[in-house]
Amino acid sequence: MSFVDFLEQHLVACSFKEATGLDCLGCGMQRSIVCILRGDFYGSIRYYPPLLFFIIYILSISLHLASLVHIPTDRIRHMTYALLVIVILSYILKSLFLF
Repeated sequence: MSFVDFLEQHLVACSFKEATGLDCLGCGMQRSIVCILRGDFYGSIRYYPPLLFFIIYILSISLHLASLVHIPTDRIRHMTYALLVIVILSYILKSLFLF
């Protein structure tokens, strides 16, 4: 059994979805990560469109914190707002077209 197969078989259930029956803002992220690890970028975008933006954001902030790249505070704030808007828009579009 590969690591990706192990991850796929041990996905954590969304407690918000179990309690309300509605997707949360992060629903689909685990399956999207599994798709990326398998090389299925289309599947990844289908499950959780903001994931690629989220990965770029995390890498940028990590490089900044490790002092490998300097990112001005204003740019970090704008990146954070942009990611938040992308996540919320993705959630709204997903909700509109799946119900």
